[in-house]
Amino acid sequence: MRFHHLATSNIRGNWRRYTAFLLSSTFSVMIFFLYATLTNHPDMDTSRMRYARAVVQGVVACEIIILVFTFFFTLYSLSAFLRSRSREFGLLALFGMTAGQIRRMVLIETFVIALISNVLGISLGIVFSKLFLLALSRMLYIDSPLRFMIVWRAVELTFGLFMGLFLVTAAISMLSFSSKSIVEQIREQRKPKTPPAASIWLSALAAVTLGAAYYLSYTTSKAQVTLRFLPVTLLVIVGTYFLFTQASVSLVRRLRGSRGYLRGTNMLVVSQLGYKLKDNARMLFMVTMLSMVALTVSCTLYTFLQDMKDRIADSYPQTFSWTVPGEGDQFEQRVERFITAHGGKITDRMKLQGLVMQVHGRYGMLVIPESAYNALAPSEERVSLGHRELLNVYPEEYADVPFWRMPEGETIQLEAQEGKRLLAYKVVGNVARAPSALTGYSLGWLVMDDAEYQWLRHGLARDSVYTTYGLELANWRAHRQLSEDLQLELFSREHIRLSSRIDAYYSVLQLFSLTLFIGVFVCVLFFIAAGSAIYFRMFTELQDDRSMYATLRKLGVSAREMGAVIGRQLLVMFFVPFLVATAHTLVAMKALANALSSNIWPYALTVIALFLLVQAAYYLAARRAYMHEVLRATR
Repeated sequence: MRFHHLATSNIRGNWRRYTAFLLSSTFSVMIFFLYATLTNHPDMDTSRMRYARAVVQGVVACEIIILVFTFFFTLYSLSAFLRSRSREFGLLALFGMTAGQIRRMVLIETFVIALISNVLGISLGIVFSKLFLLALSRMLYIDSPLRFMIVWRAVELTFGLFMGLFLVTAAISMLSFSSKSIVEQIREQRKPKTPPAASIWLSALAAVTLGAAYYLSYTTSKAQVTLRFLPVTLLVIVGTYFLFTQASVSLVRRLRGSRGYLRGTNMLVVSQLGYKLKDNARMLFMVTMLSMVALTVSCTLYTFLQDMKDRIADSYPQTFSWTVPGEGDQFEQRVERFITAHGGKITDRMKLQGLVMQVHGRYGMLVIPESAYNALAPSEERVSLGHRELLNVYPEEYADVPFWRMPEGETIQLEAQEGKRLLAYKVVGNVARAPSALTGYSLGWLVMDDAEYQWLRHGLARDSVYTTYGLELANWRAHRQLSEDLQLELFSREHIRLSSRIDAYYSVLQLFSLTLFIGVFVCVLFFIAAGSAIYFRMFTELQDDRSMYATLRKLGVSAREMGAVIGRQLLVMFFVPFLVATAHTLVAMKALANALSSNIWPYALTVIALFLLVQAAYYLAARRAYMHEVLRATR
């Protein structure tokens, strides 16, 4: 038998172990190929396509992340796979095969797996590239979608990089490979496993570090997010590592002393679980961190998209708004006629008139009467101001920026008659309520009592009148073309700035949808890799579990009871890392909610629920395959 025959025979014999690794590798290749197709597509003209340059840069960054991740994941998988086959290699060595020949055989196996992964990944990429390009074109709002074509530069780049990556990782994983180490590994596997042990101090360290990380995240503010990010990340990594290597073993030890330990199959589940947690602690730690990254990034991207869409409505109370000096009723009537002629239906109108006055000669503010402010404000925020009192109302998005606040109780100077008169007013409060679209040519609003306003309006500040108009449209999201035509045919010609909720909405939707679309593939890759690591580890221990369950069957344990034991153990292996990752993610989302000052939980929980469904499907498929293999050998 030649080497390549032996290698292909080994792949067929170990196909269940290779399955998860092959699927993860194929998915990595497919995603990289899709991204490479996009960055090398001739229609991706950055000079004429909005956000095209940002898209290309983001995709290239994702390609680098995929390559780095695939390198370490492949290195880990191949190293673990070689360790799991030590008995097989030991037998080959005893039959006279040298270490160099074994390395050559493993290299051929890796080459075959790499070739299959590349061919499958690129083929699937070609199949889904039309759908990928079509979805991307819709998000970019390109009139003519990106053409479907096989980008040969992407094929060459993907095939070359991943073939080289697989072979390099295979070579690295075999550096310490020798016949002596094989013999030692055979002897080591024959030794009975030592009972799981854990340090109570390191277990306490896990609780302290995770508790500190959770506290810092839970209490963080918008100004502290960047400052606390690195310390919290380090605390979570350290705490999670010792949670699985130490605290989990301590917890299982306590379960052995519980009243229900001897009930039913609990003794079998708990005793075996202790060994599995000890042997797989580092793998479970890695799976937890991968799942946490996938969940946190996905939740953050989706939350940002939805939160920005909500903020658009707050910043743009009307579909269209604009500010003109003096009165502009005639132009407003022209705008209404244009909207009606182009199929728009106006459901509400708004008119806000004020005086643009300088504060301390530095910046302009729109002075409005309290009656106008109370008409726009919620009932609980309406005000009643006294003589020479002002309320500072500034844009909500700057609520945490000190610049926008005025010292309460202090006096400010308003300029009138082009600086010839200075009027003193007392600031009685600050409110982050002014929509950006309605501030016009000023930084915000200054609210005063109606009598004072009328005195200024018809006296010292009669030449400073500005009027803001607002129009609300029914089904405004469907009038994107109307917004563009209105800007081009009316406002640009009159040199008036139009604030359009439609334009702002689609700009945000375009940018953040693209970010979510690009980033979610990387997150899914991480999540699949996490599940694949568990699946791979299960079938690595298959032979030992077969022997143990065969012995239990002889002792009278039924197939149903063994199935229950296997199912509960796999349930812990699959869902404990997911639950820990979910806890980390929820705490991170609390920090994000504090930073955004908004309710993001419906969005975050939606993403987590979707990942939970994927994890449950992965668990059910792995459980069925594993139980079939174990129970088949014990019949």
